[in-house]
Amino acid sequence: MRIPPPLVALITILLLLGSAYAWPGLSLGGSWIAGLVLVLLGLALTISSARRFHRAGTTLNPIDVAQASTLVTSGSFRYSRNPMYLGMAVVITGTGIWTGHAALLILLPAFILWINRFQIAPEEAAMQQKFGQDYADYCARVRRWI
Repeated sequence: MRIPPPLVALITILLLLGSAYAWPGLSLGGSWIAGLVLVLLGLALTISSARRFHRAGTTLNPIDVAQASTLVTSGSFRYSRNPMYLGMAVVITGTGIWTGHAALLILLPAFILWINRFQIAPEEAAMQQKFGQDYADYCARVRRWI
């Protein structure tokens, strides 16, 4: 949990854009309109979820989850335990559809695997320790992603 997830998402997007530039022959045909819509939806989900944390008065710092003061379960958190990461994945998907590049087929799963292993798993352990049964109940009724 040393690399902030927004930086991981940005690196993934830069790799996707760089791949589209370096290997244009691997294009699958894109749609800038569909891509733009997904990028905007992903950004809206990420920002609105971050604002929900801010309104609850809890930390947004994904590096130090132990500082969380409140278990946020409202808004987009009713449907996903990780709507900010979901939003980042949607932005990456939108960028991939925008460019139409085949690298999306590798980079999106790589992003999800990275976030699951190095961010979500440690976060969940810290949240379970901090919030106990309330967090266990939340996990039982809300999926990790969607």
